[in-house]
Amino acid sequence: MVTIKSIDSSSLLIFKIVYKKESEIGFITSIENAPFNGSITATTLCNIPPSSLFNEIAKDWRGWKGAKSWSDIEDRLRIEATSDGFRGISILKIEMFEEATFIPNNRFTISI
Repeated sequence: MVTIKSIDSSSLLIFKIVYKKESEIGFITSIENAPFNGSITATTLCNIPPSSLFNEIAKDWRGWKGAKSWSDIEDRLRIEATSDGFRGISILKIEMFEEATFIPNNRFTISI
């Protein structure tokens, strides 16, 4: 399990692996202690793992232009990071989308 804590609030982003196969890794991503709390299952099927995004952020710790992002193949989970050029990551935006909820505008976004 990997937990990322916001430096500005008590919000947590949590990744927990639920299965590993030769061609993919399945994991649950949760947001806790934020205005929106929830979780979603995503996979690395036909994709690189989200850890590649965090490795890229670490490599460019002094900042970068534009946004760096990762999403699963079905776009159920999207993670986007931007930099202010001074303190590294300024916004880590998380979007979760679950088709089966039948809620209008059921894409939830939170910044931590």
